[in-house]
Amino acid sequence: MPHWLLLPGSTDPARPGLTILKDIPGDLRPRIDPTTHRLEARSFPTPFALAETLGMLLLRGVKGDPMIEKYRRLVLGVVLGHLEVTLVDLAERAGKLGKAMARVEPDTRYFGFVRGKLGDTTVSFGGTHPRTLFWPSPRRSDGDWEALHQKIQGDTRLPRALELLADARESLAAVWDPRAVPWMKALELVASSTPPSPGLRVLASDARLVGPFQVAMPVEAGDPEGRTQVRRLYFPVLEPGFARQILEMCTLRFRPDGGRGAIVALDPGDQIVFRILTPSVAPGADPLLAGAGTIVRESGAGAVGVAARSLRLLGEDGLFTHLGELLAQIAIADGGATVDQARILRSPLAYPDVLRIPARAADPASKSAPVVFSDEAQRRMRDGASLPTLDALRTVGSGAGVLLEWGTGPDRRAAAWIESNGELDFGDLRAVGSLLFAYFTGEASLYQGKLPIRDAHSLAELSKSSTERPIDATDAIYARIVDGGAQRDASLRLGSLQRFVATYRERAGGEDRGAQLALAAAEAFARWAWGGPVAPLGARATRVTRVDLPSGHVLPLVRDALAEEEG
Repeated sequence: MPHWLLLPGSTDPARPGLTILKDIPGDLRPRIDPTTHRLEARSFPTPFALAETLGMLLLRGVKGDPMIEKYRRLVLGVVLGHLEVTLVDLAERAGKLGKAMARVEPDTRYFGFVRGKLGDTTVSFGGTHPRTLFWPSPRRSDGDWEALHQKIQGDTRLPRALELLADARESLAAVWDPRAVPWMKALELVASSTPPSPGLRVLASDARLVGPFQVAMPVEAGDPEGRTQVRRLYFPVLEPGFARQILEMCTLRFRPDGGRGAIVALDPGDQIVFRILTPSVAPGADPLLAGAGTIVRESGAGAVGVAARSLRLLGEDGLFTHLGELLAQIAIADGGATVDQARILRSPLAYPDVLRIPARAADPASKSAPVVFSDEAQRRMRDGASLPTLDALRTVGSGAGVLLEWGTGPDRRAAAWIESNGELDFGDLRAVGSLLFAYFTGEASLYQGKLPIRDAHSLAELSKSSTERPIDATDAIYARIVDGGAQRDASLRLGSLQRFVATYRERAGGEDRGAQLALAAAEAFARWAWGGPVAPLGARATRVTRVDLPSGHVLPLVRDALAEEEG
């Protein structure tokens, strides 16, 4: 019995309209579902016939088809920003045709138009679909596709864009199954053998997400039956330094926009800089599909910069405080699962930038006070560096760093000293340890027994202190501790390092968190200076000066018995 299938015609004037294929080649022949006995191509022809055709081509492994090459150009055009995706609610804002399309396939209700420039004219290059993510428009000529190809090939950021696609693929590793999902198979072809960036840094720091789109996802990776379900997915666009912009926004103050379906970010002069959309949706509906979480820059707003030394995520004017209702709505739409840092980090492409980027930088689920980081950590996390969780910092001896918390109620505060996270160095503890070691060897001193710590010869300040961050090193200390190793030669005095560690273990490791910070800093500095563990040996110093910090903690400063007397 012959197999019949309707496929969209090409743009070739000699073959307009729909093409009827009889006796379909095996590669394109529809499969019959053994459970429902329905043809895989049951929706042909529909407004989404081209997407269905593309899906079949991909899953059958058909090579050399021009439609797949158009798909590659479509994806790279979006990733590089040469094409833009605009979402439309077909059931509400696309007239009778849109409603008909949404009725044919309900999962396509939030439809994305992929558009780009041809000269001065904006035209459609394709659309979105759950099975293929994107699909190419049949209205574009071969010349149009070639013009897009030339833009892509001439873009020096193309290797970075492929790395971003590899990062996106890696972030979905838990559900990645290109054998069952056409769009996953397509991205495998586009990204090819490109490896992901270390720590997925391109996705973390240089990507802006567009969407969300409704896409087919495996029920579970490797499902032998190839079952899928439609889930929410954002797609990355390469935009260097984007995470830095969002984290700078997170240092502003936030408040509701007077019932207008948005949260606004205010600069120090109380001017609105950003709006974060929070539209109302029906109970149980997914607010993200309706555009919630979209960040809109206020027209005419000036540069943001860093407005505060902490990310304002909690507290009266914190971002996540005002996003609480939205987070609750997302949780309901997702089946009741709590939207916390761990969940966002497991599925970063399922959440908008306003949740994804701060979740990587800090711990919005923490019930602690807003946390103040060092200037160095602020710089690194604005470049996409991930920070350890606050719970890890509360664990003394974890190696990740130390968290000091003090005060109660609205006066509750916290400050983090981060040493490392994975292979990425922050150097906060090393920097504080450098101050302690300089004092230990007599190269630094206090003036009248109080902070700051100063160079014993030039009297230049080596430390700084505030009510938000009780003890910190100056930029000069960070410059030699974090990024360079030239200063190590001056520190390679094993005997001094051994006595330094031994003294702080014995005399500074008490119950006070200030003493615990000092011990962690001393050990981190010694390990860095020597290039490995330093055994605590030698005579313990007995001269200890206990300095009161603005937080109420006590920082012990120890002088080596062999050092010259302080002048």
